[in-house]
Amino acid sequence: MVSDQLAGEMARRNVKLIPTLAREEADLEFSKENNRYLSDPLFQACAGDRLEELKRQRSAADKSEAETFQRSFDIAIQNLSKLHAAGVQICMGTDTGFRLKLPGYSQHRELALMCRAGLSTSQSLAAALQNNYEFFAHSASKIEPGQPADFFLVKGNPLGRIEDTTKIREVWQAGEVVGNVSV
Repeated sequence: MVSDQLAGEMARRNVKLIPTLAREEADLEFSKENNRYLSDPLFQACAGDRLEELKRQRSAADKSEAETFQRSFDIAIQNLSKLHAAGVQICMGTDTGFRLKLPGYSQHRELALMCRAGLSTSQSLAAALQNNYEFFAHSASKIEPGQPADFFLVKGNPLGRIEDTTKIREVWQAGEVVGNVSV
């Protein structure tokens, strides 16, 4: 657990935190017999041809390992909550591509888990968009008139309900539509 003293010092020093809640959650889910990821339509869409392979995989060999994953996940949520409350700037990270995580799906889970840890929907979206832009990308991710852009369109309002980010209607890369997702 992060101490109050450490949380305060991180905020004072303007440390940026990139949590990996989706990684912790994926370890936990893949340790269970009843892995809810496998029945999630967005997970299935992101998995594509890998879905059957993923259905056969489990991370935990026994119950104690699953309990360890649960403790790690709970601590990660509590730490994010404490650090956010202390004023530490949150960016977005997921360790996507690590073992059983899927690009796309992990980012959406990370947003929802940030909200679970106490960030508002607008704070979670700011972590993923504005804070990451300021910390990592700068001009590489600007959307400007006449320049190609990467983005996706959703049905709904993620500011009102973070899960609406998963209602993807179009995916654009370099200014071109590259896919439609309907889950």
